[in-house]
Amino acid sequence: MAGAKQTSAVSTQMFALRRYIAAAASFTLALNILMLVSPLHMIQVYDRVLTSGSVDSLLLITLLATALLGVYAIADAGRKRVFTLLGTRFFRRVEQGLFARAMRSADPGREVPAAVGDLATVQKFIAGGGAAPFFDAPYAPLFAALLFFVHPVMGAVGLTGAFVLIGLAVASEVTTRTGTAEIGRKESSAQVFLAGLSRQANAVLSMGMVGRAFQRWQTLVQEGHDGQLVVGERSAVLAAASRGLRQILQVLMLSVGAYYTLRHEVSPGAIIASSIILSRALGPVDHIVGAWPQIVRVREAWAGLTRRLPEGALDRTESLPLPRPEARLTLEGVAIATPGTSEALVGRMSLTLEPGSLMVVVGPSGSGKTSLLQTLSGAWAPMTGTVRLGGSHLHAWDADDRGAHVGYMPQDVELLPGKVWENITRFQPAEPPQIHDAAEKAHCADAIVRLPQGYDTLVGPGGAHISAGQKQGIGLARALFGTPALILLDEPTAHLDLARATGVRKLLESLKTEAHVVVVASHDLRLLEIADYVMSLNAGQATVSTGKDFMKEVVNLRRTRPTPVYATETES
Repeated sequence: MAGAKQTSAVSTQMFALRRYIAAAASFTLALNILMLVSPLHMIQVYDRVLTSGSVDSLLLITLLATALLGVYAIADAGRKRVFTLLGTRFFRRVEQGLFARAMRSADPGREVPAAVGDLATVQKFIAGGGAAPFFDAPYAPLFAALLFFVHPVMGAVGLTGAFVLIGLAVASEVTTRTGTAEIGRKESSAQVFLAGLSRQANAVLSMGMVGRAFQRWQTLVQEGHDGQLVVGERSAVLAAASRGLRQILQVLMLSVGAYYTLRHEVSPGAIIASSIILSRALGPVDHIVGAWPQIVRVREAWAGLTRRLPEGALDRTESLPLPRPEARLTLEGVAIATPGTSEALVGRMSLTLEPGSLMVVVGPSGSGKTSLLQTLSGAWAPMTGTVRLGGSHLHAWDADDRGAHVGYMPQDVELLPGKVWENITRFQPAEPPQIHDAAEKAHCADAIVRLPQGYDTLVGPGGAHISAGQKQGIGLARALFGTPALILLDEPTAHLDLARATGVRKLLESLKTEAHVVVVASHDLRLLEIADYVMSLNAGQATVSTGKDFMKEVVNLRRTRPTPVYATETES
């Protein structure tokens, strides 16, 4: 229906866990009913036992109250367990789809930590019982109504206090909503900046930027702390006012009860009972006011999840894995743009690369070479057009299934924390001969065996130092693992010495004979000389020529210009 409010995938997943919510609501009902045990016991002791002097009656009602309070403890433990299960189940239902969508975003470096952080915030709030006061709040009017049965004036005192506490909750919303959201954004910026520093630690150290980098990070952190201070002060004042008001109401309730007891309008036991009932009536509202900054953060996190996961985003349909595709790459009217932008980086193009084809992509910096490889790998969707691998729509293909047939090595290789062999196999089980074969093809096997634990060497935080050339070799082996039909390499000879760069050339020649489709972004003349096709990107346009024709053009240009236009012979 037009104009109807759209639901989100997170709401759908929470609704799917409604049995846990129903269980929590059932335990809450039991808890609030059993909360009446203490005031009723108090009334019986004061109004019956003390007047009758019956020890048997005292023993009976005490045993009964003890048994019921034991049930209360069981119900309380049960509700906490349900909240823990609800938070855990919700996290497991959402985490994989949320992570996958964040990885495909235009800025995964910022989006992934933010998305995972939002999910963790919601999960901890639910599992920690942060929602319990909201489950208890509907019973507050019941307890307030019970005060009217004791005496109308005492009920009026309780009702007035409840309205004042609700007013404090509204004040908390008004004074902390904007500030808490802004704090979250500033803290996120500080975390992203710190993560960038850790990745560029060597450059920061070598160029004497430690002090300035620390000052910049400290400024970002301090902005968040300043905001926390302001919001914390406001929240503390309101929370203190709420607690103080509760104490005042307790005193007023005892005083009013005593007054009407002196007038013989209520019993002595009703004085203490009314104070306990008042505490139960105001307790949930008081807890909500005290935790309001946290509640605002959870609400912002929920809104972030809702934005990232629209309805249907987490629908999982089991698809039959497709057979290994024929190594034929087809581009049908494909235009390329950076995710999140509406302007084409490379205009529409159409071409077909048959099995055994090697195409080298050249062009000035920023012309779209890496973006082209990102699109052909399936990581980015094309702006227009269709990419097919062996006839299958590359971007409609399930990513996990498609990835087994695509090998991609980015220009800046990053290894995931784990063992070297795990990085080569893409963290999937594999037989040693498969691992060794990929490393041999990438000409990095000798370098790997010289590492402290060879293929079992840990990389990442706490692991062994891996040079740029070693990363390049391992990244190339990862791209070649499993003999993918489509192999995409971004500057594969960067960081390599002459011998290993020559090895890459021999590798590409062998891949052609093995009927792979290989697309390489490079300016290395040794690779251009063996290319079947060369795609030149310039000013948003793609021009494709045969390798022989392109090399003739390069030779002609070199005769008239001292520096090659498209390629250099400089060794990396």
